[in-house]
Amino acid sequence: MTRDKTGLTSAGILLWRRDPDGIRVLLAHPGGPFWVSKDAGHWTVPKGEVRPGEALVDVARRALMATGFTQQQVLEARVLDLLTGS
Repeated sequence: MTRDKTGLTSAGILLWRRDPDGIRVLLAHPGGPFWVSKDAGHWTVPKGEVRPGEALVDVARRALMATGFTQQQVLEARVLDLLTGS
């Protein structure tokens, strides 16, 4: 979860896997007009803006589906809340 300078909150998921070459993570390029043509060094975990009443995990899963994962894949993924450890 992050909060930007406008006070908006966003939530995301750091998707990772271990393979023979090491650990791989999924990063995304930020969207919106500010980020057009700013590719070099600007990457983040897939995340979305939290709407009133929306659970953080639901926001994070929605953002992950925007990268091309199906709803079924996202719902089957094991989610570890780093704040609570559960």
